[in-house]
Amino acid sequence: MAAPLWERWDEVAPRLARGTLLAGFDYDGTLVGIRPSPEEVRTDEATRQALAELAAIPGTAVAVVSGRPVAQLRALLPAAALWLVGLHGLELAAPHGEVLPTRDLDAAAAMLAPLLVVAEAIAARHPGVRVEDKGATLVLHTRQASRADAAAAAAAFRSAVAGGAGFVLDGFELLAGKEVLEVRPAGEHKGTALTRLHREAGGQQVLYVGDDLTDEDAFGTLGAGAVTVRVVSTYQSEPAVAGTRAAYTLADPAEVGELLQRLIALRRH
Repeated sequence: MAAPLWERWDEVAPRLARGTLLAGFDYDGTLVGIRPSPEEVRTDEATRQALAELAAIPGTAVAVVSGRPVAQLRALLPAAALWLVGLHGLELAAPHGEVLPTRDLDAAAAMLAPLLVVAEAIAARHPGVRVEDKGATLVLHTRQASRADAAAAAAAFRSAVAGGAGFVLDGFELLAGKEVLEVRPAGEHKGTALTRLHREAGGQQVLYVGDDLTDEDAFGTLGAGAVTVRVVSTYQSEPAVAGTRAAYTLADPAEVGELLQRLIALRRH
């Protein structure tokens, strides 16, 4: 059972203070609160400044790991200071670096084109449902729909992905998140992304903080050798919290902001 981080801070802090550190954070629901649509999310100045300050401390690499494309993250964050992982690991960019895809993203987008047509038709039938085309991944958002429309749209989308629309998506998988269903190339997730990121960025100690089911892949891959933290505020009513593979919990993005400030103080001494 994961323990509240602040209750164990005295034992965790020395691990984060010593040696080199790779500190990774999910974006939506972790660094910033969840909003009805992704376009409404903005990073406040305090968070941007804290990320940049932490990344400027010698021996400290800071990464944001997200389902958003790197291009979006660069518009929301102090990107020149950060490692950025986009599309759950399909993209990786070093500070000041170019985006390095792990797959042929154009080929993936072409394979998803038939599903995009079907998904847009599903959204048109259900008010409040929307489709987000990320190129190599495709997302159905149901947060703004009624529960009946959300359930019906999700069922139709799942059926299409499973072959019910007359085409087969070989090499793709369906991922369920908070009021979203996302289809992405199989075999790449935040766990594989953190492994690659650690290899590229280094770090004798690894910290990873996330709030969604997609972050469980990272927690499981990193294991007990890392400091793993689940932000639980938006999932408190779900059994996923009790079953998290993270070692510690924080209550909400405000506490993640406090963690950033504590890390800055630790790493400066």
